[in-house]
Amino acid sequence: MGRVKILIVEDSPTHQKIAQVNLKRYDAEIRVVGDGLQALAEAAREFYDLIVMDLMMPNMDGLTASRRIRELEASSGRHAVIVAVTAAGKLDECLQAGMDDLVMKPANYDQIMATWLPDCRKLT
Repeated sequence: MGRVKILIVEDSPTHQKIAQVNLKRYDAEIRVVGDGLQALAEAAREFYDLIVMDLMMPNMDGLTASRRIRELEASSGRHAVIVAVTAAGKLDECLQAGMDDLVMKPANYDQIMATWLPDCRKLT
């Protein structure tokens, strides 16, 4: 497996940093954006293997962003793994929006990687 691309979608600078620190241990290219609108623009511009998506954000929430990303993917045949990482959310709502999983904060990023990108090499 080549270098994976991960998009972190989180409006809290603290949670952005936590996700980055935990995911930098993997051989991955990481991009961080602060809301669902930015996530949608990124997904339209470039394919990400994994999207770590907060649910409650300004401008566009994570559920709406996930639905819109799935609409973009429909014509490409590609499927990014979208994992909701949130303090409050329901798995059924996330699945209905096209997400693949829901993880409650504080997230275990090693478990997310082991579950969804098991071939991604851990650097440390």
